[in-house]
Amino acid sequence: MILKELKIKSWMGDATNCYIVQDEESKETMVIDPAGDVDKIVEMLDILQAKLKYIYLTHCHGDHTGAVTELKNRRGGKILINRIESENLNNPSVTLNYYIGMPDIELETDSRIDDDDLIHLGNIEFKVIHTPGHTNGSTSLYCEEEKMLFSGDTIFHGTWGRTDLPTGGFTDIMDSITNKILLLPDDTIIYPGHGKSTMVKEEKPIYQGMWGILEVGLVSFGTCTMTALIIMTTGVLQTGDTGAILVLNAFQNNFGILRKSHIGYYNSIVCVYVISWIFC
Repeated sequence: MILKELKIKSWMGDATNCYIVQDEESKETMVIDPAGDVDKIVEMLDILQAKLKYIYLTHCHGDHTGAVTELKNRRGGKILINRIESENLNNPSVTLNYYIGMPDIELETDSRIDDDDLIHLGNIEFKVIHTPGHTNGSTSLYCEEEKMLFSGDTIFHGTWGRTDLPTGGFTDIMDSITNKILLLPDDTIIYPGHGKSTMVKEEKPIYQGMWGILEVGLVSFGTCTMTALIIMTTGVLQTGDTGAILVLNAFQNNFGILRKSHIGYYNSIVCVYVISWIFC
């Protein structure tokens, strides 16, 4: 397998990782998340003497799809996107494309993919994994033989994707990460939509150290009082000072790796700590 990573500057800020994957023998090639700068992508395809078979979209946001139509017009290839996400693809309130007036993306009837579908480039096999959370139709693409996962904006090095955009959800993204991605072999390399690559074994401690205890962070600041009472009643956390200490320690241990976009969860966690200390 040949893998090339292109950093594509987008109108949304951070550079997007566009991946080009090729089967060396057949030259069959897939472009994952062509964010923009189609000339740069085509130049690499020419260098590889690529036969473009698929244009794979991990999700519908404009910073991952900016060059889709032009790339298809110039080099062919079938666009692949999750069935749910295909409904979002031309909805500007979800794609955020209204900022740049990007034209609609036309899909073929067999462009829509589902969880567990298999995609082949020559002898290379990829498995589609539905990983909602960043959007409700987000997917990751897994190659068992090469031990690699293309995760889109679901998981990054040291953190997870935003969940405050339309169709996103924090509980969904945590479920996708903990019950799907982190169940893959430890030596699986994760290639995210932004930033540097990571490995499953590097990300596991983050979620093992916080998810069970910090489920309280899923609720808004206004409802955390009830959450604290439920937690104390059900015994998820120990009562008394020990329960408060557990919450505070988990918060302190994970503060450094949480993104600024998760400030709402900080508030919830701190609130639960204070309430558990007062009422226990």
